Amino acid sequence: MLKFGVEEKLFDLKATNYYDGDEPLWIKGKTTTYYFIGGVYVRNDGCVLAAKGSKDSYIPLPPRGEIVALQEAEILPTPLPEFKIPPLELFMGFLLWIVFGTMAIYTFIQSKFDKRRKLKYDNPDSLVTRLEEPEP
Repeated sequence: MLKFGVEEKLFDLKATNYYDGDEPLWIKGKTTTYYFIGGVYVRNDGCVLAAKGSKDSYIPLPPRGEIVALQEAEILPTPLPEFKIPPLELFMGFLLWIVFGTMAIYTFIQSKFDKRRKLKYDNPDSLVTRLEEPEP
């Protein structure tokens, strides 16, 4: 599948006691992936607040001072969960470079084999054994 542009994704980390209306918010990890045919770069944007089923709308975490106050009031968990980009996201985020690298390695190895093959057949002394006439 060919992709172009920028894509943001959210990953559930932990529930909070922070509410947006009637709905509790979750701490979610956020990534931004840049695409040009395939993934070019993926960035870890840290944690945000979002509804459980939300895939595209979120609220940035409040400033550090407010986070501490919300943790003391037991609205946000202490400590905040750490977010690491999942391996599949990393793979897809750098897929274009992986493809280019694989193609470069394949081309390099193929050219080495072609050189050896060419040297072998261009040099008549390296061909399979020759019948030599016995010396008188």
